[in-house]
Amino acid sequence: MVGIPTNFTKDPVAKAHALINEPDTPIDRVLSALVPPPLEYIPHVDDPRATVGTWVRYNALVQDIWDTELFVASSPDGQSGLLVENAAASDHAQAVLCERLPVYLVSRPGQSKWTLPDRVEPGVVPKSANNPNGQKRPRESDDQMSDAGPAPQSTTPPSIPVTLPPEPVNADQASSKRHCADGVAGSVLISSMGLNLPVHNQHGASAIVAKLYDTATGRDLKINSMVEVVGVLQDALEFNMDGATENGEGLQNEVLARNPANVKRLHVISWREMKSWEHNPLTKALGADQLVEAKKEAQSLVGGLRELLVRYFASALFNDLLAAEYLVMCLLSRPIRTRGDNVLGKLSVNIVLPSDSTASAVQELARAIKEVFPTVVEIEVNLSSLNATEMYPRKDYDMNRLKAGALQMAAGTCLITNECNMTNGRLGKRGVKNIKALTNVSQRCSMPIEFVYYESEVGVDCCTVLLSKGGKSVVPADVVVRVKPNPGLELQQWNAYNSDLLRKLRLALALFAEDGVFDISPETTQDVEKVYVEARRNGAAKDGQDTLQKWLGVARACARMHGESVMTVHRWRYALDLEQKREQRGRS
Repeated sequence: MVGIPTNFTKDPVAKAHALINEPDTPIDRVLSALVPPPLEYIPHVDDPRATVGTWVRYNALVQDIWDTELFVASSPDGQSGLLVENAAASDHAQAVLCERLPVYLVSRPGQSKWTLPDRVEPGVVPKSANNPNGQKRPRESDDQMSDAGPAPQSTTPPSIPVTLPPEPVNADQASSKRHCADGVAGSVLISSMGLNLPVHNQHGASAIVAKLYDTATGRDLKINSMVEVVGVLQDALEFNMDGATENGEGLQNEVLARNPANVKRLHVISWREMKSWEHNPLTKALGADQLVEAKKEAQSLVGGLRELLVRYFASALFNDLLAAEYLVMCLLSRPIRTRGDNVLGKLSVNIVLPSDSTASAVQELARAIKEVFPTVVEIEVNLSSLNATEMYPRKDYDMNRLKAGALQMAAGTCLITNECNMTNGRLGKRGVKNIKALTNVSQRCSMPIEFVYYESEVGVDCCTVLLSKGGKSVVPADVVVRVKPNPGLELQQWNAYNSDLLRKLRLALALFAEDGVFDISPETTQDVEKVYVEARRNGAAKDGQDTLQKWLGVARACARMHGESVMTVHRWRYALDLEQKREQRGRS
């Protein structure tokens, strides 16, 4: 049996308050003295076993970063707001005030079902009951937890029971418990005060307000980044706004928006930024070092895996192998940012379905992608949605909050836009801005944030699949692929693939994805120059440098699809052949 961990701080709030009220004890020294349990023994924040005042963790997306808030760190009367929500714990004249940084975190948008506990393959470390982020949970008997009871609202909450090794839990049971738990912002609990999670009707979505005490390091956080935070769970404070004056209505709204009653607080002891490969439970189970070795070992299998991927997606694309190749290349692409506005490694693809395609054909393709890709965000793009919704985040100055947008995504997400229901009509101001925002994501992998009088931009490291029917997308893509049905080709349907084959596909998409390590051989450089000069001479490169960059982008993604990190002449010519076949469809 695994040994029971004992060398951790069982009552972090009580110990913190005892230390902070000692003479000349700074907060950083207090926090460094708090020892959390081993990570696998800490429950996820929306696990029903997580109770107020105990150690919890959360893997989440940074949706908003708020202004710093003041709290009473220590006071001669022994009161403290450290690790608790009673920020104004004392009105003593000699009370010491400090700052902490509130950050609004939400569960990862677009998480595919197979990454949840009930879909993890054998041999992969199971996740906790309600944890969509690859964490394990402590194993205790249900009697232990039922006897524990709710923690009192005090500075000495009961310690977390962390006594036995973790075990997997049925996801359906865990989900039902989570939706019954108080204080978890699920899809049925989102308030009207701007707590709009960027999760598109995602089951089990959650949110939390994290309080960071190292405000200097906290400023390194960026919107859309994925973080893992460990700290102490607390309930939200209740604010009584009865009798507020009309002049104080604006302040009242801001206070309520920044202190949502339906979202718990997590007072952070430690945090780290997560890597995109950690979103996939298969690669996360390998770890960073073994992942490098797995990529090397996969080189010997690349031919069979590539063919498996192409045939899998072709079965959802009317048996079109060429369109499937471009889709695979898109899913393997990732933006690599260089100096200036240059973005390498990405390949956005517009897949033009036949004009007689049904809605079920679009849904089937989206489901096929979700079955093998860990994070997929779908956005319906039509006249109504463009004019009615804001797809990009916007600052609400009345609430002093960032209003979330659907384009707020974690790194490594696949964005699927569905334009198959687009009709003729007039775009309003909001619709035009949404098209511009979608174009930025497709072409530059960046997302605007509107601040009324100006706009800022943040990176969105995703691969973009634009689905349209009969004609090109209104959002420009790097390449446009018109699907050509091939009814004579017999392929195994994607939804008939067994778990072993799906596991191989999921690993292949992770192991062969763009990682920034890439080069072009000297012989290939010479051939690229030769081909481009000839294309300019005969008019084939009508867009000049843009055509060359498109060819190089396709060739780079093509090399990735074949497990290569160096572009050879052979792969360059192979990519040009693909481009020729693709362009012939556009002319026919």
